[in-house]
Amino acid sequence: MSKEKVLEKLFEMVRDNLLLEEGTVLTKDSDLIKEVGLDSMDIVSLGMEVQDEFEVEITPEELNIEVITLDFIADLIIQRQTNMAPA
Repeated sequence: MSKEKVLEKLFEMVRDNLLLEEGTVLTKDSDLIKEVGLDSMDIVSLGMEVQDEFEVEITPEELNIEVITLDFIADLIIQRQTNMAPA
């Protein structure tokens, strides 16, 4: 799956499943905690949804970083999918 498709799905997941304050600007480079207003439980929930949707494993520790963006999560997904592909 292309990174653009992964990002599209991530945008959809965040908009559909997490309560964002009205007027919240969401870009691939938005800091999901500081700029978008997600809390640690939202990040864990998003991580679990990502695992289910993309069939990849992402640990909570990997999402416990200073700045977390949809671009970062998309890169993790692509990396996991690439590593899982048969040789």
